[in-house]
Amino acid sequence: MVDHAISPHLTPVDFDPFAGPELIRLAPATEPQVEIWSACLLGGDDANRAYNESSSLRFQGHLDRNALEEALGTLIRRHEALRLAFSADGRQILVFRDFPITLFYEDCSTKSVTEREQWIRNYLKQEVLYVFDLLNGPLLKASLIKLTDNEHHFVITAHHIICDGWSTGTMLQDLGKIYSAYVLNTQPDLPRSPKFSQYAHEQFAFTKSTEYRQIEQFWIDQYQEDVPVLNLPTDFPRPVARTFKSNRQDYTLDSNLVSALKKRGLQAGCSFVTTLMATFEVFLSRVTGQEDIAIGLPAAGQTLLDYNRLMGHCVNLLPLRSFPKGELSFLDFLKQRRKAVLDAFDHQQLTFGSLLKKLKIPRDPSRIPMVPVVFNIDMGMTEGVHFQGLTYRLFNNPRAFESFEIFLNVSDSNKTLTLEWSYNTQLFKAETIDRMMAEFESLIKAVVAEPTIRLDAIQFSNPNHLLEQLKRWNATGVDYPRNTPLHHLIAEAAHRFSDKTALTFQNQKRTYEALNTAVNRLAHYLIGKGIRVGDIIGVAVDRSPEMLITLLAVMKAGAVYVPTDPEYPAERIAFMLTDSAAKMLIVSDKYRNRFPTTATELSIEQALAESATFSTVEPKVTVLATDRVYILYTSGSTGKPKGVQITHRNLVNFLLSMQTAPGIRSEDKLLGVTTISFDISGLELYLPLMSGAELVLTDAESSKDGRVLLDLIRSEQITMMQATPSTWRMMLAVGWNDVPPLKVLCGGEALPKDLATQLNAAGNELWNMYGPTETTIWSTLKKIHNETGELISIGRPIANTVVYILDEKRNPLPVGFPGEIYIGGDGVAPGYLNRPELTAEKFIQNPFDPSEEAVLYRTGDLGQFTSDGEIVCLGRIDQQVKIRGHRIELGEVEHTLTKLDTIQEAVVVAREDRPGDQRLVAYVVTKQEKNRRTSPDWREKWRVIYDQGILHESDMHLSDQNLDVAIVELISSRKDIRPEVDEWLQQSIRRIKALKPKKVLEIGCGAGQLVFEIAPDTQSYIATDYAETALTILNRKLALQPEKWRHVSVKSAMADDFSQIEDSSLDLVLIHSVTQYLPDTNYLITVIGQASKAVQSGGCIFIGDVHGKDTLRMHHAYDQFQRSTSEITVAEFTKIVDRRVRLEDNFTADPAFFYLLPSLIPGVSAVDIQLRRGTFRNETTKYHYDVWLYVGTPPQTVTAAKQIQWTAAYTAEQLEKDLLTHPHKVVRLSAIVNNRTTSDHTFLKILADAAPTSFLKDLKPELDAAPKGSDPELFFELGPRLGFQPHIRWTTNGSDGTFEVIFIPNFLKNTIPEKPGQIRLNQPIEAFASHAYTPTLAVSADQIQQWKQAIAVELPPYMVPAEFVVLPSLPLTPNGKIDRKALPKPLTSAHQKQEISEMVSAEEELIRHIWQSLLGIDHLSITDDFFALGGHSLIAIQVMTQLEKETGKRLPLATLFEYPTIQKLAALLQKSRKSTIWKSLVPIKPTGSKMPIYIIHGYDLNLLYFKNLVEHMDEEQPIYGLQALGVDGNAQPMETLEDTATFYISEIIEQNPVGPYAIAGYSSGGYIAVEMARQLQAMGKEVKLVGVFDTNADEYSAHQVMAHKSALYKLGKKLHRQIPKLVWFTKSLLQKPGATLRYQKGYVKRQLTTVLVALGLAERPKPEGLSDAIMAIIDKNEAVFQKYIMEPYDGVIHLFRATERPYYIDDFKFLGWSRFALKGVRAHDVQGDHKTMLYPPHNKGFARVLQKVLDNS
Repeated sequence: MVDHAISPHLTPVDFDPFAGPELIRLAPATEPQVEIWSACLLGGDDANRAYNESSSLRFQGHLDRNALEEALGTLIRRHEALRLAFSADGRQILVFRDFPITLFYEDCSTKSVTEREQWIRNYLKQEVLYVFDLLNGPLLKASLIKLTDNEHHFVITAHHIICDGWSTGTMLQDLGKIYSAYVLNTQPDLPRSPKFSQYAHEQFAFTKSTEYRQIEQFWIDQYQEDVPVLNLPTDFPRPVARTFKSNRQDYTLDSNLVSALKKRGLQAGCSFVTTLMATFEVFLSRVTGQEDIAIGLPAAGQTLLDYNRLMGHCVNLLPLRSFPKGELSFLDFLKQRRKAVLDAFDHQQLTFGSLLKKLKIPRDPSRIPMVPVVFNIDMGMTEGVHFQGLTYRLFNNPRAFESFEIFLNVSDSNKTLTLEWSYNTQLFKAETIDRMMAEFESLIKAVVAEPTIRLDAIQFSNPNHLLEQLKRWNATGVDYPRNTPLHHLIAEAAHRFSDKTALTFQNQKRTYEALNTAVNRLAHYLIGKGIRVGDIIGVAVDRSPEMLITLLAVMKAGAVYVPTDPEYPAERIAFMLTDSAAKMLIVSDKYRNRFPTTATELSIEQALAESATFSTVEPKVTVLATDRVYILYTSGSTGKPKGVQITHRNLVNFLLSMQTAPGIRSEDKLLGVTTISFDISGLELYLPLMSGAELVLTDAESSKDGRVLLDLIRSEQITMMQATPSTWRMMLAVGWNDVPPLKVLCGGEALPKDLATQLNAAGNELWNMYGPTETTIWSTLKKIHNETGELISIGRPIANTVVYILDEKRNPLPVGFPGEIYIGGDGVAPGYLNRPELTAEKFIQNPFDPSEEAVLYRTGDLGQFTSDGEIVCLGRIDQQVKIRGHRIELGEVEHTLTKLDTIQEAVVVAREDRPGDQRLVAYVVTKQEKNRRTSPDWREKWRVIYDQGILHESDMHLSDQNLDVAIVELISSRKDIRPEVDEWLQQSIRRIKALKPKKVLEIGCGAGQLVFEIAPDTQSYIATDYAETALTILNRKLALQPEKWRHVSVKSAMADDFSQIEDSSLDLVLIHSVTQYLPDTNYLITVIGQASKAVQSGGCIFIGDVHGKDTLRMHHAYDQFQRSTSEITVAEFTKIVDRRVRLEDNFTADPAFFYLLPSLIPGVSAVDIQLRRGTFRNETTKYHYDVWLYVGTPPQTVTAAKQIQWTAAYTAEQLEKDLLTHPHKVVRLSAIVNNRTTSDHTFLKILADAAPTSFLKDLKPELDAAPKGSDPELFFELGPRLGFQPHIRWTTNGSDGTFEVIFIPNFLKNTIPEKPGQIRLNQPIEAFASHAYTPTLAVSADQIQQWKQAIAVELPPYMVPAEFVVLPSLPLTPNGKIDRKALPKPLTSAHQKQEISEMVSAEEELIRHIWQSLLGIDHLSITDDFFALGGHSLIAIQVMTQLEKETGKRLPLATLFEYPTIQKLAALLQKSRKSTIWKSLVPIKPTGSKMPIYIIHGYDLNLLYFKNLVEHMDEEQPIYGLQALGVDGNAQPMETLEDTATFYISEIIEQNPVGPYAIAGYSSGGYIAVEMARQLQAMGKEVKLVGVFDTNADEYSAHQVMAHKSALYKLGKKLHRQIPKLVWFTKSLLQKPGATLRYQKGYVKRQLTTVLVALGLAERPKPEGLSDAIMAIIDKNEAVFQKYIMEPYDGVIHLFRATERPYYIDDFKFLGWSRFALKGVRAHDVQGDHKTMLYPPHNKGFARVLQKVLDNS
């Protein structure tokens, strides 16, 4: 046993740690070596092989094999780099004393010459596939192949990690010298070889030096702004992950060309290397079309450091950036490059990898960062290389794998200049490299021949061939009546087909003859009205026969029509009429006086009636083909539309070409669906009429309804129809059943492949049409069959049309090269109206056609030719975006998305919602047509709110109910808000009454809060609302006094329903606190427009309580700041604010919106705007304003005669003095800092400038320094006192934090100030308003991830959208095109959490779906907190509304506080969940390292108000609440207060067994807290803090003392108390009359109610929001309290005392606690009263006080 233990049985192994070469030293690997090591580790064997450096020497002569082998060993011992290996982490090099290798030898001398060469080729292929072992080495191998006795092939291969190009030269020199010495039997005479380990140590130290940092900064400065990405056109899609497989093709340059190029370089003072590299840079610029490129240039480090004989990896890769601008001459560019290259070599000690890290270039696994192309020079490699008795030729063996996309190595090893092109074979074909080399050589010849040639003038190698090709493809000329105006051709058709139906509209049909007759009569009528050739006539006529007759009549009168869609915004139409200087505007009756214009307005109904007697012959008006036929306005980049002028010749050529292809017959019926403001309507209206076909015209509504269109196609037997892809998709979506085959013309947007497949599958003849408005409707077309390719062609040019695809310098591009599409021919318009500069920019002289009239239009579209001359449109050039250096074609991303099975449509945009954070966002419509709607509409939401409000007041007498106030309390979750609501209401009432209205219409009257105040002074009062619940309450109240309110009528109506209101029947339309609930801009404008008709001249539309738009962010940021923990980062906080702004549930508008109304609504004559009045600081006084819109005769507008600029030093006394000095002048006090919003405004500015990683708490010092301003209320009060009417409004829109006051003397009656001068009305009205948030459809994070993974198969990572937004449909412009400007801003999760797979229940999935939609967040965890995500009370209401709708369960708002996560809220909804006994302990904020505090509920048992404290407590402070037993309806309250305290303690100890403890209670909960502290003390537990929140101990002690006293004693005590109480009351009344009286009124009412209840004359009132069950628990607790005898506590009691108290108490200092706190009372003042101390704004101060006390306990 002992022997066995001492000598255990050992198993022999092969491993010997001391075997192998002897390790002599360690050194740090250089940074470039570490980079190579990492690349090999990450890229695997192929990446490793890409670093194989292999050279061959073909020896002639007698070779001594032994001498060569011995020389190889000596070489290895001489150079440390050849006996290296690397540590396991790649950070250390291991230097061995020796690392002998075996010289592989093969005798091939017996083989034939062919066999020998083939053997060598095969061997070299295997050689470059060798994988070196970086950890164990060796990293060098050598081979010798005998070919004949006098010819040998020597191959030496090393890993690039131990050698570079310079080292290869050194190695060959030394090997030659050593071999030669051995052959001669002498010792080699070589200088000492530097140690690579020493070099590595020096480099490691150098990278820490100041000099290195300066070098690095030199390169950082060049790429700080951006890093160009070289986008070489590839033959194959770029693989998702980088590949390394490569090939090499070698080309020699003619020696004469090389000499000439050297001479050209010398002229610029450049070396040959610089000259050739600069030429290569120009070549790359031509290939890519980029004028900012970066290539890699390896630079040997040995020469710089005087290490000429050093062997090792000492090369630095220099990222050379150049700017080969087209306007430079080659010589000038070369001179630029000389200095830049010299500077680069001066700073060549660069660690490329560390530069990449400093630049923070996002890594793309599909690309080499920064330098995908490397230019290298290996010249002079054989210099000094001599082998005794041998001659040789040197070859660089090609790699099979390459690290770069293209590696161009220039070598002169065999006396000729060779260009070795190594290229990635998974990107390029061999023939492409051939073509590149040919183009490069052609470019070299061009610059040698003409060194001053401009870079953009260098042509491709065979431009003549390109031009000949284009000439063939553009041979589209055909004869046509090019001098005939369009209406002549239509008239001719009318004569040929006179009896045939020309037009069908609804149930009307008109023959060609009838139509032509009506047109001729109207044309004569217009001529009689003074219309002449060239006059411009606006047309705003509904889609109808009258519209078509109008257009044709205008033509025949020789005039030019401007088509407008009456549904377009009035301001847009007004601009078009003004810009075109329209002489006349022809309108439908319904649009009379709608559009502000100086043009003569003519009713088409009137004109047709009056023209009935006019001549029916063709008007004899000479119209030339070059005369304009219409001016069509399209969107402009400046925001103003631009007018495209189209001539008769343009239109005739187009229509006649369309007659041929796609073709139309007289038997065809074409369905016209397009608005005339979209140019493609020209085909629909005129092509049938000039072809004898029938036009079936739809009205405006039908054209938008897919079902109606399909019904028309069936019923009318339509054979031909034209529409945009969106319209075709709409029709397919509603069911393409039993539809006869159509000739389908599809254009206006790209035709998706899936749509083409569907349309073809339905048996249709499908044509893809393309063309901009500027070249007359369509310019190319293609009949689409079942296409197999990925891209659908737009075909070839139509008749007499040419198409070119040109580069940025307007040079033609070969097949497959993308460039801009240019269109010429007879369809090109003369240009833009009144826009000569834009015309000159977009309409250019055709460089390929010498004729003067040959013009090309620059489309701005990207396209390329196919090999057969067809054109593929690749989208807008402005859709080619650049993100983080990557150029991205958005169309390619969209196309890839729409190939997915689940995606119907997709639009991809590049958004930069935050500066510097540009990202791709995909907007998709899924193929799931029936998505569940997860958000209640505004009517449904308010129905629920009204219902809950009524429930709150159900126990109150009808006359005491105030539903509107109850709703405000419900939404705000505040029970102390009534004083603020009263003030808000009264200030509105004063302003409305000042108008002295007699006939009033109130829109959105609710339950009548204004009705009962305003109606008594009126003759008639119409109150409307859509909410039946509110109207029922109002009617019941009115019915209490029917005589008093008989002039009041209540109607259920939507805001825009004026059907029962006569024009000019009112003097006031009242829209008070309603606009925020309207759906959008157009709806509000409609309401105001209707109201202006209903109000008589001199009347007013009062719009009260409007929320500003541009103050939204300020409001949400500051409000969230007050709710957020101080430890949140600025980046996280900003995301929450972004979300809150996005989720804004109200319609908002800035003052400019209303100041624009007089230009849109003729009835509105003047506008006045003023801020809301009020002493409370709340949302309405800070961000809301009132609007007076005057109708008809306006008040006088006055201008300030005296201007005063407000400064911080300007006092109210100075203002008073200035006003008294100028009592008769209008005075303007401007730029006043608004004290109501100064903190909000300052915080927003601080937030914008803060570092994203900083914390909110870091911003507080700056916020404390916010400028002090003035309260607007000061001026509201000051003005009347000094005899002025103050008009107070924002300087602009409130977002700058300033306001201004216009003081108008009282004697100037009926006057208002002019618009604020800083408000600019230079944008469309929509820009000044924001619509209520519309929740998007939610999809799971898994689905989005699947989409990303699916498209990542075809697209590189930088082209995969970062975010996805799912929409029910893509927004469209009126022309049916996708409206990219209307795409919503995406929102992401506040926390950007790592995606984790969660198992969720059905209830959790339901809630998550609702939250995703309402919060606008795609990625939600079931543990995310609702409030941390930006949720607030209004959104909480929507959550509860939708939950009730989905589950039938109505939950109170407070539920979300206690159950703020999906997981917790779902537990309440799980039907299968067993009922559990309510636990009192509620973890409000359970996390944190500090001592927790336990807070006991107050009288109403609610914990909700404690949430306001949590938001401002320390992040590490845990907080628990104690909820009353019995709230769940199951458990019963305890019988005594002591038992209640004991139960609460049991739960606390279960959660926190050891302590110490901090206990506090609010209101009556304070007594329970003290009792708990007593019991904990008795148990031996440590109680650190006992706190009472404004609990009055006198109330409890009074009932204890009085319980056993006589009635006489009690009466005496009460009388004795009255004297100090009266003193206090008098003082309070003088200081705060409003608050004191309100409280006393309520007190008297409560006492009276108590008496009535006791007498059985009234029912006991129930506090609002409390159910019968809760009241029962409150009653039980009250009974428990009556029995409780409070004992003193042996410790300190902390009293948190409210500073405001509207009622009298005996002990204002300690609230009666002195006799119950044996060790004293410490009082801490908290702003607010007993209720408001827990609510904003006081909650923040309370939290700070409480936290300080806790921290000091």
